[in-house]
Amino acid sequence: MVPKNRRRSSENSSTSADTHQNHAYTDEIVDTTFDYDSTIDSISDSSITMDRQETPTPDGDILNSTEEHTTPRESVNDLQSSVAAIEDKARGEQPAEASNGQHGNDDDLDGDETEVEDEDQEPPKLKYTRLSKLPARFFNKDPVSCCFFHEQVFIFATHSGFIHLCKPDFTPIRTLKAHKTSVLSLHTDGEYFASGSIDGTIVIGSITDDKDITAFDFKRPIHAVVLDKQYRITKSFISGGTSGNVVHSTRNWLNQRQDTILDSDNGPITMIKTIDDLIFWSNDSGISVGQISARAKIHHEPLPKDFPRAEIYWPKVHYSDRDRIVIGWVNHVWFFRVSVSLDPNSTHVSKILSSAASSFRTPIDKKIDVENHIILEDTLIAGISEFNDDLMVLNYVPPLRISNSGNKSKDFEPQPPELKIINKVTLEEESVDEVGLNNHVSLGLNDYHLSQYISVEGGAKWFLISANDGVIVQEFNLHDQLTWYNAKGRYLEAWKMCEFWLDKVERMNIGLRQVDSYVGEDNWKAAGDFLADVLRVGEGKYSDSYIQRVTDEWNNWIATFVMANKRNEIVDAIPVSYIYGEEFTLKEDTYDGFLDYYFSKDNFSKVIELVNKWDHMLFNVSDVAARIQDELKHYDNNATKSDDEVVLLTELRKLYVELCTELDEPELCVDHMIILKDENTMQFLDEHHLIMRCLEKLPSIIHISLGDKDVKDYTVNDLKEKLYVCIQILVENSHEVLPHTIIEVMDGADLDIFSYLYLEELSLMDKMLVKDFEDEMVKLYASYNTKSLLTFLTKHNNYSIENAIGICQEKSCISELVYLLSKVGENKKALKLIVDDLKNPQRAISFVSSVNDKELWDFLLDYSMDRPEFIKALMVASGDLIDPIPVISRIPKQVEIQGLKDALLNITTNIELDHTIYEMILKIISNETMALTTLYRNSISKGYSFNPNCHKKLLTDTLIKFSDESKPLITEEELLGGPDEVWKFTAVTHTNKITHMSFIKRQLMMLKMKMNGTNGTNGNF
Repeated sequence: MVPKNRRRSSENSSTSADTHQNHAYTDEIVDTTFDYDSTIDSISDSSITMDRQETPTPDGDILNSTEEHTTPRESVNDLQSSVAAIEDKARGEQPAEASNGQHGNDDDLDGDETEVEDEDQEPPKLKYTRLSKLPARFFNKDPVSCCFFHEQVFIFATHSGFIHLCKPDFTPIRTLKAHKTSVLSLHTDGEYFASGSIDGTIVIGSITDDKDITAFDFKRPIHAVVLDKQYRITKSFISGGTSGNVVHSTRNWLNQRQDTILDSDNGPITMIKTIDDLIFWSNDSGISVGQISARAKIHHEPLPKDFPRAEIYWPKVHYSDRDRIVIGWVNHVWFFRVSVSLDPNSTHVSKILSSAASSFRTPIDKKIDVENHIILEDTLIAGISEFNDDLMVLNYVPPLRISNSGNKSKDFEPQPPELKIINKVTLEEESVDEVGLNNHVSLGLNDYHLSQYISVEGGAKWFLISANDGVIVQEFNLHDQLTWYNAKGRYLEAWKMCEFWLDKVERMNIGLRQVDSYVGEDNWKAAGDFLADVLRVGEGKYSDSYIQRVTDEWNNWIATFVMANKRNEIVDAIPVSYIYGEEFTLKEDTYDGFLDYYFSKDNFSKVIELVNKWDHMLFNVSDVAARIQDELKHYDNNATKSDDEVVLLTELRKLYVELCTELDEPELCVDHMIILKDENTMQFLDEHHLIMRCLEKLPSIIHISLGDKDVKDYTVNDLKEKLYVCIQILVENSHEVLPHTIIEVMDGADLDIFSYLYLEELSLMDKMLVKDFEDEMVKLYASYNTKSLLTFLTKHNNYSIENAIGICQEKSCISELVYLLSKVGENKKALKLIVDDLKNPQRAISFVSSVNDKELWDFLLDYSMDRPEFIKALMVASGDLIDPIPVISRIPKQVEIQGLKDALLNITTNIELDHTIYEMILKIISNETMALTTLYRNSISKGYSFNPNCHKKLLTDTLIKFSDESKPLITEEELLGGPDEVWKFTAVTHTNKITHMSFIKRQLMMLKMKMNGTNGTNGNF
C-alpha cells in the first residue's frame, strides 16, 4: 500500500550539472533461495545485504533514506483534512447508500465468479472474478503495494518488500525479498524487472535467472522506476521519488553508474512512464514530457489552479495505443498523442553518444499533442483504462460522513470503490459498479490499481488490485448475458440474443421455456405466435434428430392448445407446409381437424384463409371442396343474403373453383365462374378444352366481357376490343368447334354482331374457313361495316350476286351495288347510279374508261348534257381519255357551264403542248438514228493494212486482229495452241462470225485457267 500522505522534501537540488559520474555501481546479488510461505515471518531486513554508499547531493548534504516518511498505513483522517474541498465536491449530495449502478459487499465475490445484481434489470457490462492464485499470505497478512502486468509476466509487490513473479496464467516463477519496506513502483520489459521502494533502493533483476539481480541505493524513497526498452544492452533506467529529481541512470565506458538529472526542483516525482524514447513524469508542477535522445523537455502540461496537493493523489496511466497515453489524475483526464516532427532542419544524427559528446545533442524529432482534456465530475480516479471505445475509471469514493461527534474515525464510514464505464464523447456514465472488495476500510486512493491485460485466448481482462484484495474484471460476454437472462427467467431476451451462435437445440429449449412462461400467464396468443418462431425451420441443413424434435414439439403443443380449447391462438402459427421434407410433418388429422372445426362454426372466412395459406398436401382437398359445394348450394337456394354474406360467398366460390381445378374437375367450375362474372372464363374453357361441352353457355360468357352494358350500347370497334379474347380463342379452336356451330349459337342468342366479328377474324386467318358463310357475311358487313363491304365483295366470289344486290338495295349500299351491277353486265344501270345517286363525275368517267365501251361513252355524254358539273369534268378529261370534239358538239345551247372558257383554253393549250412535245421527241429519235447509222457505216467501210508476208495466211487460216495496232496479225491456230483447238466450222454469215469469236474467247479463258495466269498474247478484239 502506498502512503496516503507525503510531505514535500525540504532538501532540493540546486545544481545545474546534468550528470554525476562519482556514483559507483553497487551490484550486490540478492539472495532469493527461500520458500516464501515458510519463511516470510522470519525474514528480516538483513535479507538484503548491499554496500550502502552515502550519495552526496549536489550541494554536499547527505540524504537519509528514512527521513521525512510515514508508515505504510497512515490514517485516512489526515488525507480527509488535506483534500476536504475535492472530497466535498466529489461527494456532493450523495446519500448514505450508493444509488447508481450495481452494488456489492465483501461476500459478493465469494467463489470463482459472482455476478452483481442489476437493479435496472439489464445485463451488466462487466463480470468479476476473485483473484485467488497469488501466494496465500498476499492480501491477508502482507498487503500488496503495487503491481505490473506484462504480456509475458505479472509482478506483484508488497509493503514488506516482497516481489512475486508469475506467468500470465499465474504459474509462479519465483518470490523474493527485494526491499526492507514498501515497494512503490514496478516495471518490466519481459526480460528484466525493476522495483523501487521507500527504502530508497532500486532492484533490477532477470525474470528467468535468479542470480542475475542488482540493487541500487539512491538514499531517498523511490516512487517510480522504468527500464529502458533495451535494458539488456544499455543497462539504463529512469527513476524518481521524494528527491524531486528525474534521474536517467546508465553505465559509462568505465562500467560505472552514471546519473543524469532530467528534471528537478518541482516537488516529489509521483509517476514515470515511457513511450519509445519519451519520458512522461508528474510532480507538483504538472505533467512533463522529455526526450531522452535530445535530453530536453518537449512538453509541459500545468495543473489546474484548483488542483489539490499533487503528492497526495498519484496519477494513473493507461497506454491506449503505441503512440497514445491516457493519464488520469484526481478528476482530470488528459489524452496525449506522440507524433513525429517533420522539422526540415532536423539533422538526425546518431542518438548513441558518450558523455563526452553530450554537447552534440540530437535534435528533437517528436512532439506531443494533447488530443483532449476532460474533467469527470464526482470522481476521484484510482485507476484508468479503456473499455471498447469508452473510458473505464476506478472511482475512489471518499468516506461518507454519518455523524458530527468530533471523532473522525467514527464520523466517517468508508465506502467501496466504483468501477465506471464513461462515454468519451458525452462523458455520461454508461455503467457504474460498486465493487465490494475485502478490507477496504482503511484504504486510500493510491492503494488501488487498475491494469488491462489482453491475451490472444481470453481477450481483454482488467486487474483491479487493492492492498487487501484482487479482482479480475472481464466484459460480460454473450454467454454471460445468456446465463444472466436465463437466471432471471427472461427467456425471450435470451432466445433473441443467441440466434447466430448458440446450438439450435439449446436455443429451442430456451424458447420453449418462454412459451411455458406465456402459458403460465394465460397469454395463449403470445405463446402460439412465439412457438412458431421457436420451432421455425429455415433454409440450410439440419439433422434428422433435430427435425424430429421440432415435429414432436409441434404435435405436443398443438394437442395442448386443443385440449385447452385454444385453437384460435395456435392455428395461425402451425407450419403451412412440410416442416423439412415430406417425411417430416404434423399428424395426419391435424389440419383436417382445424378445418372441420371452422366449418362447424360457419367460420368460412377462416376456412378460406387457412386453405389459401396451407400447402394442399397437408389436408384432404376433395373433402374440403365437397363441404364448400354443399355450403354454396345451401346459400344459393336462400333468396335473401346480406351484403357480408354476398362478399363471403364470392370468396368461398372462388376457393371452390380453385380446388376443383386442382382436383382436375374443371367442368364443375364453369357455372360458378359465370356467377362470379370471371373475365377469364373463356380462357379457362380453352385451357381445359371445354368449349364444345359448354356451347350453350357461350352467350353468357360473352356478356361477362361486356360488363353491365347491353350490346347495343357499344360501337363495333368497342365491341371488337372488348370481345377480342373470346373471338381469338374461338378462331383458334375452329378445328375443334366448327364455325357453323358458333354461328347457330350466336344467332339463337341474338348476337349477330359477335357472328360478324368472329367471321371477320376467321377470314383474316383463312378465307377458306368462311367460304360457306359469304352470303351471311355480306349481310353482316352491310349491317355492321359498310365501309368494308366493297372490299369483301371484290375479294370473294362464293356469294350469291342476286342476294348481294338485294341486300345492297335494301341497305342503300350504292358503291357496292354499282360494283355488283357492273359484274353482271348492267353497266348502264350502274352508270345511272353513279350519276343520279353518287353524283360523282370523276367516278363516272373512271367507270366508263374501265369498261372502254364506245356506246357507254356516248351514253355518258348524252346522259350528262343536262348536268354542267359533268360537262366540265368531261371537258377537263378531254384529250387524255376522250376526244373533246364530241363533248363540245353535244353541249346544248344556252346551258351555262361555269369555267367553260378556262376549260377550252386548257384544252387548246394541251393540244399545242402535245404537238410541240411530239415534234421534240421525233427530232431526238431522228438524231440518235442518224448517229448510229453513221457509226455503223464507218465501221463496215473501214480498211486495215497488213504485212505482205502474211498474205499466204489469207487463203487458209482465220486471222485475228488485236485492238492494239502495234500487234501483228495472228492466226487462230497460233493463238489457241494447235490445230485441234481451232473452230471446225465455216463462218459465212455475221451470226456465224459472232459465234466463232465467242468460241475463241472461251478457249482463251480455258487456257488462262490451265496456266493459272494471264496469256501475254491475249488482247481486245
